[in-house]
Amino acid sequence: MYEDDFNDPESLSVLDFVKISFGTDKFKRIRFGIVAVFVMILAYLAVGVFYNNRKANYTSDFKYQIPSLIQKKNTDGDIVSVSYLDGSPFNANSLITLENLNNVKKTNDEFSNIDVEKMFEQNDVSIEFDGKEEYQYSLSIKEKYFKNEEQAKIFFDSLVSLPLNETAELVESTNNSFYLKQAINRDLTFIQEIKYLITQADYIINSYNTLINNMNSSDYQYVKNKVVVNGDDLTELIVLKNDAQSKIDNLRLNELIIEAQDRHYVRDYSKQEIKNKILNIYQNLLAEQQELQAKIDNYNTMIQSGTMLNANYNNYVYCLDRKVEVDKDVLVYKGYIDNGVESLDFEKKLENIVTTLNEITNEFTAVQKDTYQEKYNVVFYKNNSKIVETGHVRTLIAIAVAFVAGLVFAAIINIILGYSKYKTMKLNSKIEKKENQNNLETKNS
Repeated sequence: MYEDDFNDPESLSVLDFVKISFGTDKFKRIRFGIVAVFVMILAYLAVGVFYNNRKANYTSDFKYQIPSLIQKKNTDGDIVSVSYLDGSPFNANSLITLENLNNVKKTNDEFSNIDVEKMFEQNDVSIEFDGKEEYQYSLSIKEKYFKNEEQAKIFFDSLVSLPLNETAELVESTNNSFYLKQAINRDLTFIQEIKYLITQADYIINSYNTLINNMNSSDYQYVKNKVVVNGDDLTELIVLKNDAQSKIDNLRLNELIIEAQDRHYVRDYSKQEIKNKILNIYQNLLAEQQELQAKIDNYNTMIQSGTMLNANYNNYVYCLDRKVEVDKDVLVYKGYIDNGVESLDFEKKLENIVTTLNEITNEFTAVQKDTYQEKYNVVFYKNNSKIVETGHVRTLIAIAVAFVAGLVFAAIINIILGYSKYKTMKLNSKIEKKENQNNLETKNS
């Protein structure tokens, strides 16, 4: 009977196991406490520090506001490209190149501890595009590179602001006078100069229209239809554009081309070098005219014989169109040669037009800069939170896991070390109790 009790695994109750777990004497309770605390510390370091240090990220969901970046869409309304104001392409992955990471690090002495080389080499920085929203991106960097969340916020903000800084530099260096500068080249004929002036005027009006369309587009989070120019009150873009259009219309640039052609105006015509230059251009035009005609005749022969290839058709159309232009230029330069004349009045008129177009261009540049000023080139963050921790175990959960692990491990240690002794002690107690009971029964009988 006693042997069976000793070998019976169920001879100890649940309460007995609880007693063994927490210790049946002072020494075992102290051991339980020491083991529990030690395991809690190790568990917290493993989960809350080591694991989080390897796995935890700081993540920022952000969105660029147009017009910091310009988008182009296809006929279906899908975005096919994103670019800076100068037309150079923008790719979000360009933010996390080693060069940019180093550039950001150099902007602040507080970033001296951030190992951007290791961050880049180990792919601990990444950026993703959120296809659900235009210009919505998610930037993630391993938490281990930062001293604290505040440092991470400053670094993130500097990094995602790079395109805005690029835009600000582009805007500041914007020069809308390209065609105007070409026009004032004295090597040009009056007609060539006027054509550049017309191109400049068209460029300004088209740029106004682009600006207005962008500001009214549903792609913008905020609509900015008014600007402050030279300290004046807010003025609507459409009003400024219409004013520029009115000034340009008053210049009557197309009529000036006809006037220069009909009256055969030539700048510095009294100089022999100018006459020689005009003659040289005329002879080149005649040569091109003959070459074009020969090609056209050849293509016509092909068409008549049915040997014209589709691949040649575009060239044929080009030759026809170019021939029309060259024929006109031949007549113009023949008129210069036969009846060329200088006109200081006409030159002065063009100088005044250049001055007016320069004023219109400068006003547009001021409008453009005000529209793209820094306060409208901002980064928006989701939920008003710049960065959040992801991929980590929260501190409270880590503490809870460590606490439970400490208790369980300490209990297991006590059970392993105290189970046999406790069971023997309890069995001996049962034997002693049984013997006492038998002695009492014998004595009573």
